[in-house]
Amino acid sequence: MNIDEKIKQIKLKFDNFILRLSKNKQVNRIKKVKPFINILILIFISIALCSISYTKLKSVIFSHDDNYKTFYAFKYSFDFYKDVMQKPWKPRLLSCAMAALFMADDQVKNYTLISEDDLRIEIKDYEKFYVRVGIWTVFWLFLTFLIFIILRKNFSLFYMFGIFAALSIYFVSDEYARVYPWDMPMVFFYSLVILLTVKNQYKWLVLILPIATGFKETAIILPFIFLVWKDASYKKRILYMAVTFLLCIAVKSYFSIITKNSNIFFTMDIEPNIHKSFLLIFTSNFNKILFINAGTLFTFFILPTKDLYISCLKVISLIFLICMFIFGHYHEYRIFLELAPFALYGFDRVLFNFKDNDLKLASF
Repeated sequence: MNIDEKIKQIKLKFDNFILRLSKNKQVNRIKKVKPFINILILIFISIALCSISYTKLKSVIFSHDDNYKTFYAFKYSFDFYKDVMQKPWKPRLLSCAMAALFMADDQVKNYTLISEDDLRIEIKDYEKFYVRVGIWTVFWLFLTFLIFIILRKNFSLFYMFGIFAALSIYFVSDEYARVYPWDMPMVFFYSLVILLTVKNQYKWLVLILPIATGFKETAIILPFIFLVWKDASYKKRILYMAVTFLLCIAVKSYFSIITKNSNIFFTMDIEPNIHKSFLLIFTSNFNKILFINAGTLFTFFILPTKDLYISCLKVISLIFLICMFIFGHYHEYRIFLELAPFALYGFDRVLFNFKDNDLKLASF
């Protein structure tokens, strides 16, 4: 082999080495950029779903005077809030107070208080009301999507589209169509419970659940989740559950007192014909109840599992349902929306075999 051939071989090896090196650099660049691109994709889809929800909201935003009252009562004045809010709604002070921050000033043009359950209110700019309520709604929806991006990374798309599908009942314009300040925040808090418990951050619930109760009292049943705290002794679980439960009761009772509510804790009126409301399930409302939250609620209850965590979520959801029948508001299908995250997580854990340990392996 002459010198020229040796030089050619050396040059060929060098070129191959440079080529492999450049490919490795490209691969490394792709690996570095890929998580960032994935996050951008998830954020973009979140924004897109929020935008669609914002547009759909217009079909129900002007459905009833209660919509205006719940968003503007606290904005008008705290005394006005105490005078016009219905008994069950007065303790939901944090929802109305925070929503009032999103509302424009001096928008209440005129109002007539016929009874506690009937306030006719007129506002100056209805389009502005739609914009502000829309921002409030998608603000909480976007935060909910972020929770599942943090929890399940790329698989969060399953949760996004699942919650978006469940929202479809929210935009149905019928006699029970309403838009209230506490609807979407509770979807966020129920989702936050999943995030914290799956990541084994149960102690935070002692602070968060009483705050959530100030938004809506349905958070009071959530301390039962402490019973499946696997890293705590049974005594510790009961202690944390009891303390959190008492704090939630204290929050609701305190807000009832300062709003001069006629009842301190039991602010909802019991349905006088509970047996009749239960029988209505099997009549004209049967198909609607089956398809609540895009069918996820019913299928969640029949989901076969021996998982104690999912069983606990089912029990909490069942308590929620029983309360709705006792107080006679099962036909307001939008109020079941906060159970959608529980159902979706149940499907994720049972059907797709997601386990807590997978959090260590999950990546973008």
